[in-house]
Amino acid sequence: MRLLTMERLGMARDSSRSLAHWGDVDVLEAADRVRVEVVGRGAVLPLVWMGDGLVVPVVTWDEDVLADRLRLNQWPVLYRAVLADRIAKGRDTDIPSPLRMEGFITVQPLRRATSVMARLSGSARVIAAVPTPPQPDPWDSMECDYYGFTVATVDPDLRVRVAVDGSSVGKSEHLPMSHNRRLRQEQLFDVALRAGAIPK
Repeated sequence: MRLLTMERLGMARDSSRSLAHWGDVDVLEAADRVRVEVVGRGAVLPLVWMGDGLVVPVVTWDEDVLADRLRLNQWPVLYRAVLADRIAKGRDTDIPSPLRMEGFITVQPLRRATSVMARLSGSARVIAAVPTPPQPDPWDSMECDYYGFTVATVDPDLRVRVAVDGSSVGKSEHLPMSHNRRLRQEQLFDVALRAGAIPK
């Protein structure tokens, strides 16, 4: 008998010590400005712990699929083994994802954010939002450039400037759907439901 483990993302508080470097700037508002200026589409979800770091996910919704899943009470599937089995048997499209991951915006200090971006870059575009002043460390910026991670600075007036223009897609964007990527979609659907962030 195989036990199933539910894998639910932790919702983060924007008062976390990991966000002290943002000062009085509203982190979610800053992330939304980065979404507008860098990603250009989608909506931000609440701050979550993902890839061992604080992340603001950016998603677009398939409103028809979302309406069907809500109408049919097809709630998020948060079990990796169930999703892997569905994909292996070609049944993943029976209950499609209601969202598409457009990107992940990290909001921790850049040195810490690079490891988080490395973990998430297989699923979607990754962007480090960095408050200024001061400017990002040149070595950290160079590392982000090398790995294809975008770095966007945000000043106290919420003006966004792209300091490093990285890849605009995730590394596995053009590969067949993996159960890990599919699990992330379901986890974000779950976050949106818990936070009341489903489009009306």
